[in-house]
Amino acid sequence: MDSDIHPNIAPWLARHPPVPLSAAGAADYGTRAALLPFARRGEVREYLVMRPAAKRPELGPPPFQIAKGKRMAWMNGRWADAKTPPADAEIEELPMAALREGREELGVLPEHIAAWYDCGGFPFASARTGATKRMRVYAAAVGSREEILAHAPAANTTAARQWMTLPEFTQSGRADHAAIVAEIETLLKTAT
Repeated sequence: MDSDIHPNIAPWLARHPPVPLSAAGAADYGTRAALLPFARRGEVREYLVMRPAAKRPELGPPPFQIAKGKRMAWMNGRWADAKTPPADAEIEELPMAALREGREELGVLPEHIAAWYDCGGFPFASARTGATKRMRVYAAAVGSREEILAHAPAANTTAARQWMTLPEFTQSGRADHAAIVAEIETLLKTAT
């Protein structure tokens, strides 16, 4: 994880809280956060999604998915996985986690975001175990699609980034994530 990412994101986040699009309560978030950047091409929305680097290349590339990750905790002078943090650890807020994941997996910086929306919590299947998990998804309207892909590198855990319409993502993305994007597209129609 980029060690200076939190101090760089925190001031922007304080000035730009996400606009709520969902009536989801605080208990509806889980421990994972996701950033789903979108841009318009005429009347169509395109979403920036990622293909994770294959952990077992012999099985072929994983499908495209929404950029997501676990919340982190400040422990022993560094940010670490928040799965079992001590009671006094500082836990990363979900909007911060979403922005961090967007930076790490997609190369999206806060300054790329014109507006962003809290779309609520969604179930998805763990790619490793198949167990049902939940993630809080934040959709982010961005200005320049080309600037993000050209000038902002992603982490080595990302094999590819691509802009896709909902029908394209439905064809080449994870089915559980495509269902989430379909719900978010409906939410965005009322807000944007």
